[in-house]
Amino acid sequence: MARKQMTLVAAKKPQLKKRAKRDWSKDKAAKFLAVLSETCNVSEACRRSGVPMTVAYRRRKMDAGFRAAWLEAIAVGYQRLEALLLDRAFNGTEKVVTRQGRQRGAGARISQPDRAAAAQDAPRDGDRGRAARRGRR
Repeated sequence: MARKQMTLVAAKKPQLKKRAKRDWSKDKAAKFLAVLSETCNVSEACRRSGVPMTVAYRRRKMDAGFRAAWLEAIAVGYQRLEALLLDRAFNGTEKVVTRQGRQRGAGARISQPDRAAAAQDAPRDGDRGRAARRGRR
């Protein structure tokens, strides 16, 4: 005889209830963390893993192991994004140049530094570069 899937609910008194499709599971947690490390986007990770965002944040708040895995996934994702930005900053991206709907030259492509990556290297307000341009130190 097949047993019904039950889950423990944290309430004033612990309760058992029938497991719903949206409830948390190890598979959903693994999928959530994989997508989170890939995208660094919590809402996208929730959408792809089928977990409501409030449930994910509540789980992060209450489960120290999940919180550590969440932070690790974000760190991996940030490393990946940083490597991509550095690659684009140094090597640029290829862009097809067209004029009046026609491609310029036979397969003409130019390499341009990525604007977002270049903006990372630009002086910020209060940097020495800005003060030096104004003649102050």
